[in-house]
Amino acid sequence: MSETSSITSPLLKLLQAWPGVLAWRNNSGTAPRRNGRGGRLTYGLGTGSPDIVGIIAPTGRMFGLECKVSRGGVISKAQASWASDFEIQGGLWLCIVTVEQGFDIVKCWQRKEQQKKRPI
Repeated sequence: MSETSSITSPLLKLLQAWPGVLAWRNNSGTAPRRNGRGGRLTYGLGTGSPDIVGIIAPTGRMFGLECKVSRGGVISKAQASWASDFEIQGGLWLCIVTVEQGFDIVKCWQRKEQQKKRPI
């Protein structure tokens, strides 16, 4: 179990029960290949991708939440790069330190998205 699971697990339960939000845990990393050829298999959305990803209705806008267990938690260069690329493409991204902070920001983003018209 990861250090961030104290945030990701309860937050995912809240988000997955919240109307108009789809959310998933994004595990990412590498593992040894089991096909006998060696090398490593990459999984998840890539190096630096956030712990939680989701979609907000009605616009379908994507969000990412990087969970840190304390305010002293610093994002890596790979996480900063991923966040920057994601936001440039229109995604919403935030590093959070509590379940409440994550839930509140997603509800705020959702209110803002509801004020927009749904794309055609």
